[in-house]
Amino acid sequence: MKFGCCISLEQAYIAETIGFDYLELPVRNLMPEAKERNFNPVLLKISSLKIVPEVFNLFIPPDLKIVGDTVDEIRLDYYIKNAIRRASVIGGKIIVFGSGGARQVPENFSREIAWDQLKLFLKKVRQIARHYGIIIAVEPLNSQECNILNSVEEAWKLVKEVGEPEIKLMIDLYHLQQGGETFSRTEYLKSHLVHVHVADSGRSYPGSGSYDYNSFFRDLKTLSYEQRISVECHWDNLEQEAPRALRFLKKKWYGVEQAGEK
Repeated sequence: MKFGCCISLEQAYIAETIGFDYLELPVRNLMPEAKERNFNPVLLKISSLKIVPEVFNLFIPPDLKIVGDTVDEIRLDYYIKNAIRRASVIGGKIIVFGSGGARQVPENFSREIAWDQLKLFLKKVRQIARHYGIIIAVEPLNSQECNILNSVEEAWKLVKEVGEPEIKLMIDLYHLQQGGETFSRTEYLKSHLVHVHVADSGRSYPGSGSYDYNSFFRDLKTLSYEQRISVECHWDNLEQEAPRALRFLKKKWYGVEQAGEK
């Protein structure tokens, strides 16, 4: 299992010293709407890191709509092409598609049309992602942050309807808890799950709250999940709390038995 940290580029050096296996950076660090000459200094900075940003999150900014009557297809096309290409150049493997603001269904807008727009968006993204060897991980968000794709089952339904190998599913323990959703250990997850986010109660760092990591990790092990787990939480003191979080996760992951084992 690889353990990573959702962090800003300015804080990346801290993750290096703590011992995380990879970084998860915001897509905005890739400056998708900027020209190459403006991005080059950032590319050099990221390339100089000893730890690779294998995952990127916050794919589409809130003002760049995917759903509704104000979708700017030209701007959107330019953005996703640059984002995916630049992620690939610096070692990216996965881009998380949460982007609650961008996919929020406007009031009185048809949910059927919104659903079709999401499918169209993912099919468009898939073409670019395939070329650059990137996987897009669809993230269910709780209903406080978005009004569509609020459960694992709903997100899986979208992934299944898109039906492309570059479009997969991820889960976030915080959103599961906020939505009161029971994590389902089903075969559809086994074939589609590619990424995991974790936090603790109050979105604090893992090990500081009351979430049941024993059960959560046991369910992941039942699915034979062995890819990446990223900490995505609120930090009060990153340098002190991140090492505690990483120790906690490793202890829980390697200490939890798979269901059925003794």
